[in-house]
Amino acid sequence: SYNPNVTNPHWIFPGDRVRLTDPYATDDSTDGPGLGYAATYDPRDAREQTYVLERYAFIDDEELSKSMEIIGGADAKVMMATLDTAYIGYDEKNPPIPGERLSVYRTKQPVYDIKLRKKGQQGQHQKKGKRIGWLVEVVGEVYVTSVAKKSAEADIVDSVQPVERGLRVGELKTRFSRVSATENEVTANGVVVETIRDATITGEDQFVIVNLGSDDGVRRGNTLEVVEKGDAYTSDHRMHQPYEEGHPRRVLANLMVLQVEDDSALTAVTFSLQEIEIGNHVEITEAGEKPDDHEPYDPKRKANAKAKTSGEGSVSDEDAELKGGGALKLGN
Repeated sequence: SYNPNVTNPHWIFPGDRVRLTDPYATDDSTDGPGLGYAATYDPRDAREQTYVLERYAFIDDEELSKSMEIIGGADAKVMMATLDTAYIGYDEKNPPIPGERLSVYRTKQPVYDIKLRKKGQQGQHQKKGKRIGWLVEVVGEVYVTSVAKKSAEADIVDSVQPVERGLRVGELKTRFSRVSATENEVTANGVVVETIRDATITGEDQFVIVNLGSDDGVRRGNTLEVVEKGDAYTSDHRMHQPYEEGHPRRVLANLMVLQVEDDSALTAVTFSLQEIEIGNHVEITEAGEKPDDHEPYDPKRKANAKAKTSGEGSVSDEDAELKGGGALKLGN
């Protein structure tokens, strides 16, 4: 519309001259707004943004164990939907509250930590580690109207799939508004362990789960980098994710931390140069520090560091002839 010579936007032909203007330019001589071109686009710019997971969410084992369950309905039918009344079974120590809105979901698949092992020229072989959480699929939402001794009554206010008995009910974080960057306070490395949607590769504005969490010092708003190091070529021409100590770092993507669990974090891809896959290494670097030359992620080393936390304590009282001292050791 800002090019008078283009009479129909559906008909732009080779050779047509099209005016593109820089939206960040300070020159006021242009007559009206223009279209930004690729040279001005930098997705790494720090900005607040709303991220929506849509139908999926990530929870840990503790959150799943605290969830409630759809145990019945007001009508004699197997599948319920919007405007139906459902009954929710709950733990008497943690009852629902009338007026609260909760998500109804089913567990889609467990999320496991990854053990990486070298396998000759084929790069790294992935092996399943311990379970660190669950990927769940949201099927709807309910509004709690009343709570009785054995169950709570709730109206189904939204459903994208049938609501059935046995589905879980609880608070799920599927929308992350006004996420702004916060300074990294730690330096550590880990790996991408899962993607949120049904895809083997992930790009900008999509979501991945990493095996770094609050136990590692990771906080909401931290920025992580997806990194490769070493030769990307293999003799059998198979793609792999090189990460070898002593080689220059190649930053493939930036991740923004949206949700933090003990051993994991849900992140959004804010910038990527190429696709991200399960097994890619991620690094977090303390603000103001240079990135470390990490060894490949090793869950055993991480577990050993936690296990080496030890302590001794005693008191001293000369009258009672008690003597002692104190010491605390963390890690190595």
